[in-house]
Amino acid sequence: MKNTKTNQKYNIDGYERLAVAVVKKAVEDYRSALKRLHRHPKAIQANKILDDCERFFNDEISYYSDLDGLAIMSAVQKRVDEEMSENG
Repeated sequence: MKNTKTNQKYNIDGYERLAVAVVKKAVEDYRSALKRLHRHPKAIQANKILDDCERFFNDEISYYSDLDGLAIMSAVQKRVDEEMSENG
């Protein structure tokens, strides 16, 4: 007989890890798109990724986390701006 509590805990842990991975990937994609657009403002693919990420942070992040999507975008934008100004 299976231990239901253990299985439920295991399943919840898996969903939580997946949710964290989704948010991390969105942050990485957003950061990468911002950097690309800093160098090439008309890059079509980077603009599409940026739009998708902004939609995620504005409308969908609540499905995955209780984090503030606007605060995440602001922090990533600030960091990218600093990195790009340091690198010239």
